[in-house]
Amino acid sequence: MYSPELLIVEAAECRREAIGKSARIERTLLALAERLESQATVLEARKSAELPRRQELVRIIPRSQQHQ
Repeated sequence: MYSPELLIVEAAECRREAIGKSARIERTLLALAERLESQATVLEARKSAELPRRQELVRIIPRSQQHQ
């Protein structure tokens, strides 16, 4: 799976490449850029939702049991 940062970079590249292309290619590249940005948003949301849960588990599980 790709990082959200890489997906954003790739989306920007699609948008740059769309400039000056035929209408069909432009629409395709812009649609791809939107999908990449959407996926990046989903991954960022999952990542931010997992962090508090992970911190909670670390507090609950005694340190002696964390590495078993």
